[in-house]
Amino acid sequence: MTSAEYLNAARWYETSLQTFPDAKEVPHQMLLLGDLFTQAGEVQRAVATYRKLVDEHPDAPESRDGMYALIQGLRALYDQGKNGEHELSLRMLVDAQIGFAMDHRQDPRTANVKAAAANDLFMLQDYSQAMTLSSNLLESRPSADAGLKVTAFTILGQPV
Repeated sequence: MTSAEYLNAARWYETSLQTFPDAKEVPHQMLLLGDLFTQAGEVQRAVATYRKLVDEHPDAPESRDGMYALIQGLRALYDQGKNGEHELSLRMLVDAQIGFAMDHRQDPRTANVKAAAANDLFMLQDYSQAMTLSSNLLESRPSADAGLKVTAFTILGQPV
C-alpha cells in the first residue's frame, strides 16, 4: 500500500471516531489509526494518536500496545531530530519508557524498554537515574537477555 492509501484508510477511522466517540471499539480503532499513520510515515500524527489512546483509555487492553507504539514513535522522532529540541525529545521518550515499565511490569517487552531507558538516561547524563533503572532491570529480570544485562552492567560500571 502507498502512503496515500494508508492515509485514506486513516480518514475513515478518524470519521468513525468522531461520529461514535463513546463506542466500545474506540480504543481498538485508535490503536489501528496510530498504526495507519505510522505506515503512512506520519510519525508525529501516530505519536499524538497513541498518546491520546493511552491518556484517555488507560485501562483498555489496547493501551499497553499503544504505549509501546508511542515509545517506538518517540524514538523515531528523536532519531529523525524532528521533535524540537533534541534533549526535550529524549526526555519525552524516557518518560514514556519509564511509564511503560511501571505500568506493564509483566509485559515481555519491559526489560528491553528498561534497558533503553537506562541508556537514554545515561546519554542525558542523568547518571543516578540510569544506575537506578539498571539495578532495577537486573533485580526484576534476572533472566533477561544477555545484551540487556551488558547494557545494565556497563552503566553501573561507569565512574561517574
